[in-house]
Order: sequence, then C-alpha cells, then structure tokens
Amino acid sequence: VIDPWNILGFDANYSLFPAMENSVRDHRADELVTFMDRIFALCSRIWSQAAAVDNRELCKQVSRQFKETALWWHRYAVHEVSSMDAVDPLTVYHAAEGVAQGLNVWHKGGAATGDVAFWAPHAEMFDSPKAYALVVDALLDRGDYVAAMALLMHWLSHAEKIGLERADCSFHELAERWFCEVTSSPRALDDSPAAAVKAWDSARKFLDYLEANADVYWAAPEFGLGASKNGNGNGGRHTDDDEDEDDDTLSAAWDDVVYRDSTDDGVDDSIFSTDEDVTHDELLAESKRVAERLAFLSTVARLWRLAAISPTFFAVQHATDRQAQQVRLSAMQRWVEQAQTNLRGLEKLMAVVQAYRIPSPLPTQESMIEYDRRRMTKESLVERIITACVDAADAARLLSAAIAAIDRVAARETLIVSEILLGDELRHTVEAFTALLLRDTKALRSACEVLWKSLAKQPLLYVPLVKGGQSREIVTVRIRQGAIQDLLTWLPRLGMWTETCELLEVARQMERDHPVGVGAVTEFDELFKIGYHGIVESLVESSLGWVKPTSETAAVKRAETLVSCLEQLTESLLSSWLSHSRTLRLSVLERVHEKTSWRKLIQFIERYGGELFSQRFLNLGNIRAILHQGTAEWLKSSQQDSQEDDLPQRLLGDLGNGISLEDAGEQLGLVLEAIVENYGEYRDYNSTTTQSDRGEMLYMLLDFLRLRTRYDRVCWNLKPVVAAHDILVRREQEAAARVWRKALTERIHDEADQYLQKLAALQAKYAMRMPTVADRLAERFVRPLTIDRIRALVQPAVEQIRRGGPCPKFELLEEETDLLTRDPTGVGLDVPAWIVALEEEVELVLRPAHERLLDDNLAGVIPAVSLTLRQARKQIKDWENRRD
Repeated sequence: VIDPWNILGFDANYSLFPAMENSVRDHRADELVTFMDRIFALCSRIWSQAAAVDNRELCKQVSRQFKETALWWHRYAVHEVSSMDAVDPLTVYHAAEGVAQGLNVWHKGGAATGDVAFWAPHAEMFDSPKAYALVVDALLDRGDYVAAMALLMHWLSHAEKIGLERADCSFHELAERWFCEVTSSPRALDDSPAAAVKAWDSARKFLDYLEANADVYWAAPEFGLGASKNGNGNGGRHTDDDEDEDDDTLSAAWDDVVYRDSTDDGVDDSIFSTDEDVTHDELLAESKRVAERLAFLSTVARLWRLAAISPTFFAVQHATDRQAQQVRLSAMQRWVEQAQTNLRGLEKLMAVVQAYRIPSPLPTQESMIEYDRRRMTKESLVERIITACVDAADAARLLSAAIAAIDRVAARETLIVSEILLGDELRHTVEAFTALLLRDTKALRSACEVLWKSLAKQPLLYVPLVKGGQSREIVTVRIRQGAIQDLLTWLPRLGMWTETCELLEVARQMERDHPVGVGAVTEFDELFKIGYHGIVESLVESSLGWVKPTSETAAVKRAETLVSCLEQLTESLLSSWLSHSRTLRLSVLERVHEKTSWRKLIQFIERYGGELFSQRFLNLGNIRAILHQGTAEWLKSSQQDSQEDDLPQRLLGDLGNGISLEDAGEQLGLVLEAIVENYGEYRDYNSTTTQSDRGEMLYMLLDFLRLRTRYDRVCWNLKPVVAAHDILVRREQEAAARVWRKALTERIHDEADQYLQKLAALQAKYAMRMPTVADRLAERFVRPLTIDRIRALVQPAVEQIRRGGPCPKFELLEEETDLLTRDPTGVGLDVPAWIVALEEEVELVLRPAHERLLDDNLAGVIPAVSLTLRQARKQIKDWENRRD
C-alpha cells in the first residue's frame, strides 16, 4: 500500500515538513480525509449492491479489501483529531457489513416492493447515518419508494441520537432524491393526469410524515451559549411570555422597511452576550448542533419549493375533484404558515447568535489567530441562519403562487400571512410567478410591468457580515435576489427576452440608486449571467428550426445567421455589463494603479516591511483577524502592548511622528487585503523567489499582481462573450463557435501581446519570475474558450464509451488534453485550472440520474418556447429601442 501521507507531504507522525504552513497542512489533510471517505463510500456501495443481488464472491472480495484498508487507515487515528471531520473507518466498515447482511436477507426473502414490515426486525442494524443511507439508497435504486420513505422517517425519528449527516451520508440528499423522483417519474408523467396527481399526493404525504417524525427538528433551534449575559436571562431561549411581544416587534421590522442599526456597531441587539470561559471547541460544537437543525429546515423548505414547481403540479392545477383539491390547498396553506413560523424563529435565533460577542483579542499573533477561528465559526453559523431564512421565504413565495394558480381566493388569504416579508413587493412578485406557473404570457407581461416599478424602489446591495453588515438587511436583500434569479431563469423559456433584459436593467438601477455603504456586495454579475445565459440558450434552441441543415451550405448559413443574432444580442446587453463593471472594484490593488499612490505604498513597504511583513506575520488567520478588527485599531492596541517581541517596533515608534495613524492603517490594510485576495500567488512568491525572505521587497509581488489585476479587468469585460461560446459548444454548434472564437481572437490579439511585453519588462526589472501570473497572462484571453471546448466534449465522450464501438469524441478529447499537458503551469502547489474544470465536468456528467432530475424539472414546468428568426430579431430590436 502506498502511504498517502508521504504523497501529500506528511511524515509518519502526522506532521509537516517545516517549510509548510499550517494552512497548507490543514488544506491537504482535508483533501486526504475526503479522498479516503470516497474510497470507503465506494466500497460500501459496491458491497451493498452485491449483497442485494446475492453476489457472494464479490461480497467476500469487497469485505476483505474494505477491512484491510479500514484497519490500515484506523492506525492514523484521524477520527480522533478534533479539527478533522473524519469518521472512524472501522465504524464505517461494521455499518456496511450490517447493511450488506440485511440487504442479502431482503433479497433472499423476495425483495418485495413496499414491504415495510420486513425491516422492522432489523432495526438494530440502523445505528449510524451510513447504515440508513446505504439501505435507503438501495431501495431507491429499485424504485421501492414506500419502504424508502418508511426508513427515512425512522431515521428522522432517531435524529437526535444518530444524526442526519456524516461524511458522504446525508438524510437531506436522500429525502430530496425521494421527493424529486416521485414527482418527476416518467410513469407519473406519461400514464395519465390522474397518475401525476397521485404522485403529487404521495409527495404531500411525505411532508406530513416529516412533520410527524421531526419532533424538535421541526422548529427553529436555540443557541445555548452566552446564557448569563444575553439580556433575557435564558441563554438566547425566548420564553412563551416573550413570544407575542417579539413577534410584533419583528413584524414591524420587516414591514416595508430595511432595518438600519443607528448605533452602527455591527450588532443588532441592545446588549452583548459573551462568555469568556467558552472555548472555541465548545463554540464549534454548539454551532454544529444548530447547523444540523438548520440544514433540516432548509431541506423542508426546498421540498416545499419542489412541490410547487414539480412537473406533476401542472396536473394538480387542472384536477377536477373539488374535495380533494381543497385538501391539497389546505396542506399548501399550512406549509406557507409553517414557513412564516420558521422565519420568526430563525429571526430570533439570528439576533441571539449575532449578539454573542467573541472576546477581543490581544495584538499578538496567537491571540489574533484564535480570534479569527472563533469569528469565522460564528459568522459561518450566521450565514447558515441567513440561508435557512431565504430558503423558507423562497418556499413561501412559490407556494403562494402555486395556491393562486389553483384558487385565487385561497391565495389572497395566504398572502395576508406572507406580507410580513416584503409587503406589496411580495404581492406583485407572487402575481408574476402565478402567471408563470399558468404559462399566461399576457398576464405575465402586465405583472412584470408593475413588479419592475416596485423593485426599482428597493435596494439590491448589502454589506456582508465580515464588513459589519446587518443580518436582517442581508436576509431581505437575498430574498429579493432569489426572486429575481428565478424570474431571469424562467422568462427566457417563454420567449420573453425583452422582459428579461428589462429586469437586468432594473437590477442595475437598483444597485446604482440605492447604495448601502462601503464594502457592499454586488450580485449583478450573477444576475446578468443567469439572464444572458437564459436568452442565449433560447436563441440557440430556436435557431435549430430556422434553416434545415440539408447540406453543408445550409449548415454554414444557419451558423452565420445564429452568430449574427448572437452578436446583435450581446452588443445590446454589453453596454449594461460594461457600465456595471466601471462601478465595480475587482481588486484592492486597483487603488494603486496611479503612480503617486503606488510610490507612496512602495515607500511604506521599504521603510517598515523588513520588520513587519515576515512570513509568520502574513499567516492567513492573522491577516484576517487584523482586517476584521481594523488595521488602525490593531495599531492602537499594539501601541498599548508595544513590549511584545513580535510587534513592529519601528512602525509603532513612528506613529504620530513619521507617519499618521490613518496613513499607516490605510497602507497596511491595502497590503493585507492584497495578500488575502491573492494568497495562492503569495505562496507561489514564497516558494519560488529569494526576495520573499525580505519583507521590505514585498512591493515586487504587488507589482506583478497589479499587472495581473489589469489583465483580469479585461477578462471581466469579456465574460459575456466567453459565456456565449460556452453555450455554443455545449449545444454542439461547432460551426458557430468556430466563427465566434476567430472573431474574439482577432480583436484581442494585439492587447494580449501588450500584456506579455509588460510582464517581460517586470521580470527583467526585478530579476524574478511569478509562474502563476505568467500563466494567467499567457492565456491571452482565449484560453477559457479552449477549456470550454474540452468540457463540452466530456458528455458525448462518456455516452459513446457507454454505447461501445467507435469513440471519436473521446479521441478528440484525448488530443485536446494532450496539447494542454505539453505546457506545464504553476509551481506544483495548485492543480492547473483546465484539470480542475475537466474534473468538475466529469463529476457533473457522471451524476446519478436522480440528481439530473432537478435540472430537468424546469423543462416540465415551463416548456421552452421556440421563436422564429423574425420573432427573435424583433425581440432584440425592441430591447434596443427601449434601452435607447
């Protein structure tokens, strides 16, 4: 057996060679644990599948190899390391053994579908998430949804003792798989509307069983730390007496306003809670406990959402049995009410967690790193709470629209409850989604016109937690962003390109007209990507019917026509993209492109860098903690403890004399932010240059990064062009893609040469090379197109291999990758980008069928509408006229 510790740079005692940093060690150890988890998961799956078909020889072989590997891995005791999320391999082995025995008995007993009673005598074998997951997975593979549901509910009823997730075993994934397969099964969709309605009713019962078996998991959790100092004396637990008063207060906070903390202290509570004696391990354990509960609430919300947009729901809309329909409406209204209850509980939890204050650190590096660990744990938990809030709100919105698609009166009653969220904005949004579910384009255009006006009055930016943002504001904005993302995904499918473009412009206007402060996060680039991708997909799909490729000439003509429309579409949207780009800062180093500011930064580094910018000081945890505290504040506290050996004595001595506190804080913050943004390049600099030993020469690295930042700016501006090419190659429009690549290469060739010349000048000036920066500039702006071509070859190559016979696509894939391997990149610390992209694509293509159903559901809910060439050109022209 090859020892993977040595491969990844460890010695036999689980320590690193001295040159490696802690962050590298932790990262590589996590990779190794993930790798071994995958091996054990594969062994478990093979063993259970072999046992389910009584393949005794294979069972023996897998059992022997599995046990040998588990014993070998167990001696390293990685599962005993508190910072590693690893499972005892022997526990995994014994769980797989028990499951294999149970499945084998099930097979010999006839493997009857729906035989729930069979598993009752074998309940003792379900002592871990792994055991449940293996059996449920096997049952789902065989289409036994009745028994699978029963075991999922049994698992949930024992959640507090066993847990719902461990390594690769997840109740949440299996529950979503069950739900998605039942509501999207070909049998339910193809047989008759009655079969589809029956499938949807089965999914409704699944949700009822979830509620019955969830116990405490059904409600929002409480945060159990800071009990003595959080202001209500209940450790963050709100009593029943507080319930009504809190609900009224929270409702008011959500009603048509965006909360802003007048104290601007980063904590939206009147009294801090903290516990000086609470260790990081205790905080981490409590965060994991709360996070598991949050994961369940998010899963339930996603299932509610799937119920509203599943392919079977179209049949439910048109069901004629009024009594049965009333039962369905009542269930959906109950889900909406529960979503609101969850939101209120999560709001309370969010306030308590954000009010929990981590003790301020000392200026020493050890204290700063420990502070950063605690801060990251707390902020990660708040982010999970925010995500759960957004999931619940999204579900409430879509369920309200689904109710309205069935019964308008019932929908009005539901909206009274839902308006706690966003007031009139929510009502207009639900009206638009109702028209979408009904596929009523006339009503949808009318609803969109009203909704755009309502959205234009609202902010779309938020300040992140790390910059002192308020969680309530973040939730409100992310709910709004989620609705916009769904609209941008669905509108192009109905052929409504003009409305999609209008919504993109409204989103840009919302960001421009409602600034929220320094450090605000923009999502326009993601919104633009979704909307533009949807329109181009619709354009390519529609083009298939414009000219029949009866000959090579006809195929060329169709490609030319497609490219012509695509150029016109891209140019009409590029102005919005570039206008947005001009307001966006891609890197902190863009602040020092001017000679004056750059010279000032060099002087700061040369004077103080030798003492300040050591490799120990530039530890990632230390940097993040200083930035979070504020560089000026850190310098102040360092002055008070200036006798510490690891503090920059020269800089502290010059404060107030040679340099002001504000200037020092600004320059130090700029350097530290640049290192955080480019930590991979900083590792490259450390491992390949002699200059890295001298902190006063750090500006050399920053000069290379300034050049890379200017290159990245051009890449950013070209994103829509690159995205269009990706869609063309994925839809096998190779002729059009070839024309697209040629046009881009010709336009960008000279500028690519200029960047390479500037790189050569820097290398000569500083007598050093930066391989990661050089590799980036050597892409000449067109390397992403090559990677897109390779990724697009993966799926057809896999399909040809599975069919057997000639595999021209796979041979072409081999040729393309061989060309890329001839030019090695990087310094060996990171995997080349094209290999990462290829691995991602392979994993995407090899996903199980049930995971692909989630992507295919939208086609069943909103079938794509194909436009004629004349209609396509008219839509683009209409948008150009409106924009002008």
